[in-house]
Formats: sequence, structure tokens, C-alpha cells
Amino acid sequence: ADVRYSAAGALGRLGNASSAVVQRLMGLLQDPQANVRASAAYALGSLDNAPSAVVQGLLGLLQDPQANVRASVADALVRLGNASSAVVQGLLGLLQDPQDYVRYSAADALGRLGNASSEVLQGLLELLQDPQESVRYSAADALGRLGNASLAVVQGLLELLQDPQQSVRSNVADALGSLGNASSAVLQGLLGLLQDPQDYVRSCAADALGRLGNASSEVLQGLLGLLQDPQDYVRSRAAEALGKLGKRDETVLPVLVQWLEQSAPEDSAGYGVDVLWAIVVGE
Repeated sequence: ADVRYSAAGALGRLGNASSAVVQRLMGLLQDPQANVRASAAYALGSLDNAPSAVVQGLLGLLQDPQANVRASVADALVRLGNASSAVVQGLLGLLQDPQDYVRYSAADALGRLGNASSEVLQGLLELLQDPQESVRYSAADALGRLGNASLAVVQGLLELLQDPQQSVRSNVADALGSLGNASSAVLQGLLGLLQDPQDYVRSCAADALGRLGNASSEVLQGLLGLLQDPQDYVRSRAAEALGKLGKRDETVLPVLVQWLEQSAPEDSAGYGVDVLWAIVVGE
């Protein structure tokens, strides 16, 4: 089994989709050892210009009794870039898998394949309530990638802004920034995360606000306040966000200048100057 496992990995690394390679790997999909089947599936996902028979062979393993095989198949399908109805339906089925890392892999695959059908969106929205942190994280990321900013998607993400896990809150912030919905509810939710106890969450919220492009007084004051954050990279992210807003909205510059003249602490003023330079010079 170890030899077959290693052989499958080696063939995948070659990236050669010759008939001999494909035939050998397809045969290993039926191996009695689960780790060999998983390795073969992963290897098939690495092949360039793989024939349609490869996708069919992988789809046949979506019901494999071993979770690591099912997860490898999901990963292989997304790397092949096949977003056919059969693939999407197969991955949708894995969203209900009993193993959390399979659900994670399926959600990630659906997000990367780019099919934003109502069925896919509904399946991912349901996973936002999954008991496992990693699955909620993956579902939020997938929804952000798919780019559908419908009320249902935005509302589903907003409900996770208070998730107990920082990885989920940060991914939700990033997804909201990607979707481009700058509604009052979204802005208020992200502004609240600027006060999150976890620095990475604060940085993600700042970045999202910069991408959304709303330079309201409340947003500007929230980001200016973050220039005094104890974490250097959070201050940097807030400065970048202010720079993005300043290039879109002429009201940012006078607010920033006033802050520098009247309010900026000495150890934070440098970030404000960086923002000023980015706005004026355009870098």
C-alpha cells in the first residue's frame, strides 16, 4: 500500500495527463486502501487537460466510506476547474457530510468553482450555522468568493459577526468587504468589529471598510481611531483603508488633516502622514 500511495503522488507531481498515467491513477481509485484512493484522487486533480473520464471517476468516489477520500475528491474536482452540473450536485451532497473536514472541503470547492446558483447559495447559507468553526469559516469564505450580495447572503453573514470564534468573525468581515454591499447594517457591523478584542479581526474589518468605499464621518472616525491600535499591522491596515477611501472621496483629506493637526498622538501620526501621502501622491 505504501508503494502504491507513493506512486500515485509521484504521478500527480509529474502533471502528465497521458493515457498511461490516467489509466494507472484511475485504477488506483479502486484500491482497497483508503490512503491510496485519496492519493490517487489528489494526483488526478493535478493533471493538466485531464479527460472527462477523470471527472467521472472522481464523482464515483464522492460516496466513498472513508472521509479522507471524499475530502480529497472535493479538492481534486476544484483543482480541475470543472463546474459542471454533476460536479456541483456532487459537492452539494457533501455539504451534509457527517465529517466536518469534508463539509469544509466541499464548501471551499463550491466557492472556488464560482457557481452562484440559488441551490449553492442556500447550501452555503445553511453551513453558516454549522457547529464546527472550520465549516462556518469555509462557508463564509465561499459566499464572499461567489460575489452574490443578495439580502439573504448579507443577512446570513451579518448574523455571524458575533461568532465566538475569531477566525469566523474575520472571514465574515472579509466576505462582506468582497461583496460590496455598503448598507447601513453592513457598515455598522464592521464598525463594531473595529473594537473586537482580537487584533486580526480588527484588521479585517478595517480592510473591508476600505474596500466598501463609504467615507461617512462614522467610518472615517472609526478608522482614524484604529491608527492608535496597539498592534502595528492593525494600524497599517487602517491606514491602507483610509488611503483607499481618500482616493474615492474628497471629504477624507480635510478630515485627515484636521486629525493630524489636532488629535493625532505622536506615535500614530506617522500612519496618518502615510495616508496623506497615499491620497495626494496616489501611491
